[in-house]
Amino acid sequence: MIDFSAPAPERFAYALENFARTQSSIGTYNERSMHAFLKQYIEPDTNFHEVPVGRFVADICNGEEICEIQTSQVFRMRDKLSHFLEHSRVTLVCPLIRRHYTAKYHPETGEFLSVRITPRRGYPQDIAASLSPIRDLLSNENLRVWVPYLDVTDLRPFTETGKRGKKTDTIPRELADAWYITCPHDLLQFLPENLADGFTTKDVALAAKCRLESAQILMTLLHHFSLVTRERQGNRGYAYTLPKE
Repeated sequence: MIDFSAPAPERFAYALENFARTQSSIGTYNERSMHAFLKQYIEPDTNFHEVPVGRFVADICNGEEICEIQTSQVFRMRDKLSHFLEHSRVTLVCPLIRRHYTAKYHPETGEFLSVRITPRRGYPQDIAASLSPIRDLLSNENLRVWVPYLDVTDLRPFTETGKRGKKTDTIPRELADAWYITCPHDLLQFLPENLADGFTTKDVALAAKCRLESAQILMTLLHHFSLVTRERQGNRGYAYTLPKE
């Protein structure tokens, strides 16, 4: 497997080139192309893919470590993760999307007709929403979380009517960044620096340039692990403080 603590963008680009080369046309992509690519990038040896572990099947298992890739709805993995953590060290891969590109293609020939960047984007603080439903597992010393921050291309077929075609797949485009979470304390890396004592979730959202909802979920998660203290400020919500070291 890759060294999750030191991901290499060069290796990612090389793996992406190889992955694209195996696709003879647009039609060979499917709804799980993101999942399939990340599995190849993390562990090129397919002998370690789809390995039974107890009553579940692990995406990757090399005998020493299990790796599970979940591109959405991490909460659905609670039972599976709990089972795997009884047997081995587990790395959960939770990709975040930074930027979306849309590629229109001809549904018969697979030819790309246009590619454009969309206004839609994600932020590092969005990871809190994914991890919050499994927060009780984050303190397990056998669990690690790797968060690749990706630019992706959404594939949509061209329609003669001019209507927006339904997305058929999402494929990775670039590895912009990555974070490794080995314990709850590592969640502090998603908090902007130089926040004054008594900061609010609005302050976090402004400093991180993220959505307010993401900032709110992040602060709730940090408070759950006693990584911040908070005090009610009347009807204005909470004021947060980082504990003194």
